[in-house]
Amino acid sequence: MLQMYEFTYSKYLEEVVKILESDPKFSEKLRGMPEADIKTVQDMEAIDKQRQKEFKEYEMRKKAEEDHKLAQMDEEERKKAIHEAEEAKKRHNEHEKLKHPGSRDQLEEVWEETDHVSCHLQMDKDSFDPRTFFALHDLNGDGYWNADELEALFQKELEKVYNETDPDDDPRERMEEMYRMREHVTKQMDKNNDRLISLEEFLQDTEAQTPDKDPGWKDLGDQQVYTDEELQEFEREYAKQQGN
Repeated sequence: MLQMYEFTYSKYLEEVVKILESDPKFSEKLRGMPEADIKTVQDMEAIDKQRQKEFKEYEMRKKAEEDHKLAQMDEEERKKAIHEAEEAKKRHNEHEKLKHPGSRDQLEEVWEETDHVSCHLQMDKDSFDPRTFFALHDLNGDGYWNADELEALFQKELEKVYNETDPDDDPRERMEEMYRMREHVTKQMDKNNDRLISLEEFLQDTEAQTPDKDPGWKDLGDQQVYTDEELQEFEREYAKQQGN
């Protein structure tokens, strides 16, 4: 059972490594930090903040590059390109409603549709047992859910939005969505702020233990990660770099 989860999650970790290694700022930050320091809560939070900042820059660069290409086209080409971009966005946003990360409904879906495969047992919604569920996903058996174990819980939700073989879906956005889910659940459940979820914290979390109260989840396709002012400033700098 553990091998199945570790294999599935390792595929996404490989993608994370590829993406982050291609980002010189992020890679330089990690290489410059002693291993012991990275393990501290403060530095883990700093890395998350740096990742969020660089993801925002990534999204603004995508937009700036798109606008720059459109500006080079004649009117007919531009209309066609805008239409194709709108259609791609529409296809990406046509997905099943996402369950709220860390909600009872989201966890029960993992229990029903993923855990029963690995355990070779009938595990329906009515048989959901929080203690057993926690143990199943405590992959290293240390009594806590760490960041990797939490992120592994969200793969089913991510698959509703992102398909690694679909050109409309951006793998870096999938990674950021996963990190957002992990950060949300950590904030929701981690009462002593050690970046780990204990069994006690999990059992005491109202949202995780209350069925049929799922508020849903707005993915990145439903929101903008930068303000209009931030984009305008970025595009001014981008235009200078392009010699315009």
